[in-house]
Amino acid sequence: MVDVTDGPTQGASGRQGAPWSRALGNDRGLTLGWVLVAAGVVAIVAGYLGLRTQPDVLGQVPYVLTGGLGGLALVAAGGIAIGSAGIRQANQRLGRLEEALVALEEELLGEFDLIHAEQGRAVIPSGRPRATTDA
Repeated sequence: MVDVTDGPTQGASGRQGAPWSRALGNDRGLTLGWVLVAAGVVAIVAGYLGLRTQPDVLGQVPYVLTGGLGGLALVAAGGIAIGSAGIRQANQRLGRLEEALVALEEELLGEFDLIHAEQGRAVIPSGRPRATTDA
């Protein structure tokens, strides 16, 4: 049977990872996303700190462009990376669930055929008798 639970992450040596590693999982896209968000916040704060020291509007423009807009772009890129990592994880889990359902269906159909074969007739899952070949 296919395991569909999310177990702890383990490295190549079989040891469990660090707590932050378990929180982020093995998805590098998720880690990259959070790093980009953090870098964006740092850029926004640095831009603000530089902006407030400039009394001249023309002197503030570089801080707005690099700190403000650049920081927002980094945060947006990080959000996209985090979102796509979540979708990727959901798709992987859905694939495991689908495999488990297919395996269960095959097992149940095998049991179904076995029960009806013991009764001397074969029945297809819709309930209609199947033609049997007794040679």
